Amino acid sequence: MSLESVINPFARILSDGGALMLPLVASAALLWGAMGARAVLLWLGLVPPTGGPVRSVLSLAEESLRTPSLVRDRDDLQARLSPYRALLKRHSLLIRSLVIVAPLGGLLGTVGGMIETFRSLEQMALFTQGGGVAGGIAQALLTTQMGLAVAIPGIVLGRLMTRRANHMNDQLNNLGERLLEEAAA
Repeated sequence: MSLESVINPFARILSDGGALMLPLVASAALLWGAMGARAVLLWLGLVPPTGGPVRSVLSLAEESLRTPSLVRDRDDLQARLSPYRALLKRHSLLIRSLVIVAPLGGLLGTVGGMIETFRSLEQMALFTQGGGVAGGIAQALLTTQMGLAVAIPGIVLGRLMTRRANHMNDQLNNLGERLLEEAAA
């Protein structure tokens, strides 16, 4: 299988899908990149290095809560856990936004394709150089399909990531409660 045999059908789909296919493909790439980075953080628990070795969110939080002294009170605990909670939310807004926008982009492409179809019917041009009725329908279906292909996995995986982030947030809370009890003892 040659590279050309892979690229040509993809290029044709981009061309047939109209002007919105490239933004939809870009949003798919951005979505998968954000979900990949979030998955590494949430399932492997790894935080990108900031001058030190790669560490887990929970171990970094525990180290932060134990130094320079034990947690003094709940306000101190919340303030010290805040950066780790923010870390658990990383990329979630981007993922949710792309999941919402992608089907709307597909719908916009569908409308554009249907406009092209009706213009061709108005001119009685069933097959023209621009694609006519067939080209308009192809554009409508391809952009709809691409919008849904971006959104559906994003919704499913995004929801799984939210559940995992909530679980890790609960673990942070349990760690904080345990350290508060140690400080009170």
